[in-house]
Amino acid sequence: MSTPIACPDCRRRGGLRAPGAGGSPGPVCPEVGLPALVGALALLALEFDWAARLLGGAVRLAERVRGRFVSLPTLTRLAVIAIPVLIVVTAVVLVTSLGVSPI
Repeated sequence: MSTPIACPDCRRRGGLRAPGAGGSPGPVCPEVGLPALVGALALLALEFDWAARLLGGAVRLAERVRGRFVSLPTLTRLAVIAIPVLIVVTAVVLVTSLGVSPI
Protein backbone atom coordinates (compact mmCIF):
# COMPACT_ATOMS: atom_id res chain seq x y z
CA MET A 1 0.00 0.00 0.00
CA SER A 2 1.40 3.40 -0.98
CA THR A 3 1.47 6.33 1.35
CA PRO A 4 0.19 9.65 -0.01
CA ILE A 5 2.97 12.16 -0.66
CA ALA A 6 2.73 15.93 -0.61
CA CYS A 7 1.90 17.53 -3.95
CA PRO A 8 4.48 20.33 -4.49
CA ASP A 9 2.01 22.85 -5.89
CA CYS A 10 -0.64 21.93 -3.32
CA ARG A 11 1.59 21.59 -0.26
CA ARG A 12 0.64 24.96 1.19
CA ARG A 13 -3.06 24.09 0.82
CA GLY A 14 -2.61 20.71 2.45
CA GLY A 15 -3.24 18.80 -0.79
CA LEU A 16 -1.93 15.27 -1.19
CA ARG A 17 -0.94 13.04 -4.05
CA ALA A 18 -2.53 9.64 -3.94
CA PRO A 19 -1.58 6.55 -5.93
CA GLY A 20 -3.11 6.65 -9.39
CA ALA A 21 -3.46 4.12 -12.18
CA GLY A 22 -0.44 1.91 -12.68
CA GLY A 23 1.02 2.83 -9.32
CA SER A 24 2.01 6.33 -10.44
CA PRO A 25 0.97 9.14 -8.11
CA GLY A 26 -1.96 11.16 -9.37
CA PRO A 27 -2.60 14.73 -8.22
CA VAL A 28 -5.47 15.34 -5.84
CA CYS A 29 -5.87 19.07 -6.42
CA PRO A 30 -8.98 21.23 -6.68
CA GLU A 31 -8.06 22.26 -10.25
CA VAL A 32 -8.95 18.91 -11.79
CA GLY A 33 -12.57 18.84 -10.65
CA LEU A 34 -15.43 18.22 -13.04
CA PRO A 35 -13.48 17.90 -16.33
CA ALA A 36 -11.53 14.96 -14.90
CA LEU A 37 -14.72 13.32 -13.63
CA VAL A 38 -16.46 13.72 -16.99
CA GLY A 39 -13.37 12.41 -18.80
CA ALA A 40 -13.18 9.39 -16.51
CA LEU A 41 -16.89 8.74 -16.96
CA ALA A 42 -16.46 8.95 -20.74
CA LEU A 43 -13.70 6.34 -20.58
CA LEU A 44 -15.84 4.09 -18.42
CA ALA A 45 -18.75 4.57 -20.84
CA LEU A 46 -16.69 2.88 -23.55
CA GLU A 47 -16.79 -0.35 -21.54
CA PHE A 48 -19.80 -0.26 -19.22
CA ASP A 49 -23.48 0.36 -19.99
CA TRP A 50 -24.17 1.95 -16.60
CA ALA A 51 -21.47 4.55 -17.27
CA ALA A 52 -22.90 5.26 -20.73
CA ARG A 53 -26.34 5.85 -19.21
CA LEU A 54 -24.87 8.09 -16.51
CA LEU A 55 -22.84 10.05 -19.07
CA GLY A 56 -25.95 10.48 -21.22
CA GLY A 57 -27.84 11.88 -18.23
CA ALA A 58 -24.97 14.23 -17.43
CA VAL A 59 -24.88 15.49 -21.03
CA ARG A 60 -28.66 16.07 -21.02
CA LEU A 61 -28.39 17.95 -17.72
CA ALA A 62 -25.55 20.10 -19.09
CA GLU A 63 -27.63 20.92 -22.17
CA ARG A 64 -30.61 21.93 -20.01
CA VAL A 65 -28.41 24.12 -17.78
CA ARG A 66 -26.81 25.73 -20.84
CA GLY A 67 -30.26 26.41 -22.35
CA ARG A 68 -31.45 28.06 -19.15
CA PHE A 69 -28.23 30.07 -18.83
CA VAL A 70 -28.43 31.35 -22.42
CA SER A 71 -32.07 32.40 -21.91
CA LEU A 72 -31.17 34.61 -18.92
CA PRO A 73 -30.79 38.36 -19.39
CA THR A 74 -27.21 39.55 -19.97
CA LEU A 75 -26.91 41.27 -16.61
CA THR A 76 -28.06 38.13 -14.79
CA ARG A 77 -25.58 35.97 -16.75
CA LEU A 78 -22.82 38.38 -15.79
CA ALA A 79 -23.85 38.20 -12.13
CA VAL A 80 -23.99 34.38 -12.19
CA ILE A 81 -20.36 34.33 -13.32
CA ALA A 82 -18.99 37.37 -11.47
CA ILE A 83 -20.37 36.76 -7.97
CA PRO A 84 -18.73 33.33 -7.43
CA VAL A 85 -15.46 34.65 -8.90
CA LEU A 86 -15.55 37.60 -6.50
CA ILE A 87 -16.22 35.28 -3.56
CA VAL A 88 -13.23 33.10 -4.46
CA VAL A 89 -10.95 36.10 -5.01
CA THR A 90 -12.02 37.59 -1.68
CA ALA A 91 -11.37 34.30 0.10
CA VAL A 92 -7.91 34.00 -1.48
CA VAL A 93 -7.03 37.57 -0.51
CA LEU A 94 -8.20 37.00 3.07
CA VAL A 95 -6.30 33.75 3.38
CA THR A 96 -3.08 35.12 1.94
CA SER A 97 -3.08 38.53 3.60
CA LEU A 98 -4.46 37.65 7.04
CA GLY A 99 -3.18 34.12 7.26
CA VAL A 100 -6.64 32.84 8.13
CA SER A 101 -7.11 29.11 7.62
CA PRO A 102 -9.67 28.37 4.87
CA ILE A 103 -11.00 25.38 6.79
